[in-house]
Amino acid sequence: MGGLALALALQHRSIKCVVYERDADASTRKAGYGLTMQQGGRALDALGVSEAVRAAATPTDRHVSIDANTGAELGVHGERSAAARRGHGARAKAAATHLPRGTLRDVLLERLRPDTVRWGAKLESASPSEDGWSLTVDSVTESCSVLVGADGVRSTARRLLCAEDAAAAPLGVFVVLGFCAAPFEYAADCFEAVDGTVRIYTMPFDSTRTMWQLSWRGDGPTGGDGEALREAALAHVSAWPGCPDAHRLIESTLPGEVTGYPIVDRDLPGPLPARSTLLGDAAHPMAPFKAQGANQALLDAVSLARCLVKTDLAPGPARRSVHEALAEYWAEMAPRASAKVAASRNAARLLHSPAALVRAEGLTRAAAAAGVTCHPYTLKHRNPYDVHVYYDDEESRARAMELRDRMQVKFPWMRFHRPFGRPIGPHPIPMWEADFASYENRDRWDEVRAWLESEAGGLSVLIHPHSTDSDYADHTTNAHWVGEALELRIEGWER
Repeated sequence: MGGLALALALQHRSIKCVVYERDADASTRKAGYGLTMQQGGRALDALGVSEAVRAAATPTDRHVSIDANTGAELGVHGERSAAARRGHGARAKAAATHLPRGTLRDVLLERLRPDTVRWGAKLESASPSEDGWSLTVDSVTESCSVLVGADGVRSTARRLLCAEDAAAAPLGVFVVLGFCAAPFEYAADCFEAVDGTVRIYTMPFDSTRTMWQLSWRGDGPTGGDGEALREAALAHVSAWPGCPDAHRLIESTLPGEVTGYPIVDRDLPGPLPARSTLLGDAAHPMAPFKAQGANQALLDAVSLARCLVKTDLAPGPARRSVHEALAEYWAEMAPRASAKVAASRNAARLLHSPAALVRAEGLTRAAAAAGVTCHPYTLKHRNPYDVHVYYDDEESRARAMELRDRMQVKFPWMRFHRPFGRPIGPHPIPMWEADFASYENRDRWDEVRAWLESEAGGLSVLIHPHSTDSDYADHTTNAHWVGEALELRIEGWER
């Protein structure tokens, strides 16, 4: 997915590229699992495919969570539920957009030049050359100026580029996925049931089918046999008196529509060789419980293309060397993606623990389960935290102002400062700011953080402390981002 998105972004910038794809053609593998578009929507806008994606996608505007043992509702969140709580009517704009992975792949493929993807091409080796890379692809020598590994969690490119690299780390959670057309009360919503160890999550897959994802702490069947995976999934929900729909959905799914695997993630590698980089799961595979994998891959692709267009790979005068462009890309991607890897890893732990059974209205299960977070810093005896909400166009500004209005009602004890129409200080784009007003409000950080994670709707939000550490630390290691992390203008600050 990330490779096709990068190819399209480069094509828009008249940069030549080839995608080596080991599948024989687009029909070799199944369409794959469902995607939830969040921050990646901005990348779709940049790629010019948003309208096509929306036409093929299924929107949802409510997420319901229940206790699988009792059937009790644990909470509802999403735009429709938020609108209802605010008294704005029963419906609002969709909070999430879902579509099959294969549909997005086809949208991207349709817009690429016919000679862009080389089907049935397997990368076997790569070695640096005078002006880039010499590759062996299906026993044939090829060359390229820049090698980008976008080949997934088991990346061959990453193995070839990184002689010393940590292996993907198992998270101790097994997941089984399937698709079925059985009638279901929550077919138009996102839905989840938890019991403290096992979790099922469902969402619309297409116009007729529901995708379900069952996960549990521990091991699962090996070998990928659909029937064995389905039986294992049924065994985990058979004792759920509060959620009989889970058993019915899984039982209604054909074995050929079931897949499963242990969840792994992986930290970013160390320095890469010259004229090479990674994106998507090849760089930062993550657990699926924040629905961020595809979103981050799309953002990676657009970010990398925007950096490479400044080099001599694109028509016109070069403003950066390739080395500088790749470094610029990595500097933007690394903190953004690493934060999502860590958040997804934490969600994998929380969603399969008793903490997931806490009742909380208007929050995701992971946010509700997180509880009060212990911070590794000492706060100054003053306003303990600042909140910055960013916007860069009329549409995002309108959403930011609407969020500000709601936040003033939700947290009347906070201080709100005037919005800015231009970048100011360390902030790279316009923003508005609020703060916690006094030291006595220091324990309300998690309340504010959890609400913003549920309600920010894709906006970038920075929450940073005023600690006894440096200002630099408070805006980097001590900071918490909701949405996409931005690169602050703090290069000259004392560390």
